[in-house]
Amino acid sequence: MSTKTTENSAEQMKEYLVSKIRKIVVDEKFKLDAYFLCGAPVSPPNGDLQKAGEKYLEMIDSGKQDEEVTKKLIAEMETILATEPKIQVVGDLVDNRSAIREVFEKREFL
Repeated sequence: MSTKTTENSAEQMKEYLVSKIRKIVVDEKFKLDAYFLCGAPVSPPNGDLQKAGEKYLEMIDSGKQDEEVTKKLIAEMETILATEPKIQVVGDLVDNRSAIREVFEKREFL
């Protein structure tokens, strides 16, 4: 496999993961509104994950690279995956743990 092909594959994976992170951030914002304003059946929002995700996306959108921002996002995802939710919401409208797990497992592309 050529180096150019490998670079393209890595870049495509990064773009895919960034799209997943964008969705996770949107989901966390929705959970905040749904949980506190509507009382909808969603798992509790995670403000730390939302902030870390927003910071990471700001960094990506600016075209800069900051290892600390990336590490913070990875640490927040790891914390979520290491703990089982205290509340299991039946009919959860937004369960993004699988997306978080997927991004975390492929974190080397971030």
